[in-house]
Amino acid sequence: MKKSFRSIAALLAIFIAGASSSSASVTLLLGGGVLRDSSGTAMANGGLVLLVASTTDSIFSAPLTTASTTAGSFLSGDDLILGAFSVSSSASGVAGGYTSSVTVNFTGSLNNGDLLQLYWFPTLTTGSSTIGSGTSYGVYRTDDASSSSSEIAWALPPDGPTVVLNFLTVGAGGSIADSLGNATLTTVPEPATTVALLGGAAGLFVMYRRRQRKAVTTAPAA
Repeated sequence: MKKSFRSIAALLAIFIAGASSSSASVTLLLGGGVLRDSSGTAMANGGLVLLVASTTDSIFSAPLTTASTTAGSFLSGDDLILGAFSVSSSASGVAGGYTSSVTVNFTGSLNNGDLLQLYWFPTLTTGSSTIGSGTSYGVYRTDDASSSSSEIAWALPPDGPTVVLNFLTVGAGGSIADSLGNATLTTVPEPATTVALLGGAAGLFVMYRRRQRKAVTTAPAA
């Protein structure tokens, strides 16, 4: 009987190991604060927070104004949104704080070692469809796990474990400077959009000038 139990236990261990290997995923337990707007005021409940991975070049570009805010979409270039969640003072225990969990499946272009970055948008919510132009936002990442009160640096760890990834400023009981929680950046239109707007303005100006000239040419003599 003992031998039978041992055989079953051994088979179960092999099955679990195989399932874990085939799943190739990791769960990130996220928490942090204090996230603030551009004036340094703690973000209101419901404010949008994103966890983003650079899937190819280890470079984070500015968010596209036309980018979606949903998980699974690209914020810019190869920067993939892994999770979208909200500021909640009741859940986090601090104003401008957040808590969430994100399970990352290592499929497609996602790999161990891909850099991670936090984005927060004080004027947006998870219900916002796109980022939009002129939107203030903040960003944070570090390669020093201890400085952010995390278990790992801000990069995807190997598959399998559940790990803690935090962003804790002094105001939330951590060691990160409060000023790093401020949303000091602003989205701007993409070059193509700017060119199109300028082109449209130039076209209107030309039409206006033509009308002015026509009015002068056709005016009756005194």
